[in-house]
Amino acid sequence: MDKSTLIRTLQTEREGYEALLAAIGPERMTQPGVEGDYSVKDLAAHLLMYERWLADWLAAALRGQFPAPSPMEEQDVDFRNGLFYSLNQDRELEDVLAESRAVHQRLLDLIAALPEADLDNPARTDWCVVPYWKASRPLWQAIVNDTVEHYQQHRPALEAWWRAGQPQANPKRRPLWAPRLPRLARAPKTSDSGD
Repeated sequence: MDKSTLIRTLQTEREGYEALLAAIGPERMTQPGVEGDYSVKDLAAHLLMYERWLADWLAAALRGQFPAPSPMEEQDVDFRNGLFYSLNQDRELEDVLAESRAVHQRLLDLIAALPEADLDNPARTDWCVVPYWKASRPLWQAIVNDTVEHYQQHRPALEAWWRAGQPQANPKRRPLWAPRLPRLARAPKTSDSGD
């Protein structure tokens, strides 16, 4: 996947996520029950933590370095996600959403700074991809794994929760956050990526 397609794909997915957040409205975003006891704010913070790590990882890779040690290296995904929840549970909704938007923009800027040749050539990036994704894959797939696919993983729960709170919801209605993305070649999943 080339850089412009990757950036467009991330922007399209994020626009859908933002549209869903707008439809839900801030007054409901701290109510639990989206996924287990998670509220929309908790889920937004969860996605933020993964994107923040990815942005830090890309910034380090652009400098030819490994990122600083992070909870993302924790192999137990439930433990890692629990830690992320505890770090964010007392934050204000506005703070989580503002940081989420800023981190997403930083991620797009970092992707724009990547050499085009690095995106689709594992021989150029395995040194920084394999230690974290545990397998060789093109860099664009590693990025999509912790962004687009992560949003898509949580979208059904967000949409179902939103629809459950809507009067006269029409289950045949097109999902608010409907994918309008090109079909992506999927990277093999590993037990330590996403959740």
